[in-house]
Amino acid sequence: MGTDPATPPRPSAPAPAPQRSIELRDPPFAAFLAWLVPGLGHLYQRRYFKAALYSVCILSLFFGGVALGDEKVVQWSWKEDRRTYGYTLQALVGLPSLPAIWQARRFPNLPPNKDPYYRRELNRLDRPVDGPFTGLLVTSFDETGEVRLQLEGRLSMQPDADGRVTGSLEGRVVAVVSDHELEGLPDTLKLTIDSLRNPEPAVFPSPDRFVEAAVSGDLGEDGETFRGTLTGTVKGGRTFWNRYAAPLDSRGLDMAHAELGRWFDLGLIFTWIAGLLNLLAILDALEGPAHGITDEDYEEGEPAPQPAAA
Repeated sequence: MGTDPATPPRPSAPAPAPQRSIELRDPPFAAFLAWLVPGLGHLYQRRYFKAALYSVCILSLFFGGVALGDEKVVQWSWKEDRRTYGYTLQALVGLPSLPAIWQARRFPNLPPNKDPYYRRELNRLDRPVDGPFTGLLVTSFDETGEVRLQLEGRLSMQPDADGRVTGSLEGRVVAVVSDHELEGLPDTLKLTIDSLRNPEPAVFPSPDRFVEAAVSGDLGEDGETFRGTLTGTVKGGRTFWNRYAAPLDSRGLDMAHAELGRWFDLGLIFTWIAGLLNLLAILDALEGPAHGITDEDYEEGEPAPQPAAA
């Protein structure tokens, strides 16, 4: 039965309000920027709220973990004796994690099962070191035998053209760490560094540099000349680019666990979580939000977008 041509057509239901989509611009490029620096891809897409949110939260979590781990948690190693699988998560944070690959390449390849801590080419003193020093002098005298003196002062070392190290320490005796009593100790003490022993790597994740050296000196103008061993740390003896994301070998790893304990593991977890969160941010920059409509605020007075019909 046909419709009466004279009958006016029924008015159709109003069409649903069109959904507003997000302008993702170039999604693959935005995803690359989101990986390179958390929040940068969303800034490129003009999604300013998410750009600030991802940048602050992810970078704070990442560098918070770095601080908890005393700058020792971001490192890359793929040798037979040690492989840092967790770095694959840290690498998701992008640029802040990439120096670890460059730092690892600064070390020579060594045969397996060889602890490279004292065998690296970079064990030599690559640049002058000068800074506040605290440590211990072990020496011996004919009358008293072995004596341990706790020292503080300023230590300076520099390599010569032949790679030998020269330097000096000017400081004072803080305490006598032995059963012997020494009388007439001078207020100031000057030592000459004769040779550097077991030098710590130039590239190592610590701002302070451990020093062990053979030294000589005397106790005052009329004092007895002596030779001994000086051990301690130079505060600020390593530049930022020689310590950030530098690798840890077996000895350095043992030292990190001994000194930091659970804080080392907690720092690792923080950096891993930061990488996982940035993975979600990368997917958001590539595909947009899961619900399909803009995550930014609408202008006042505009109707909110309606969900698509089933």
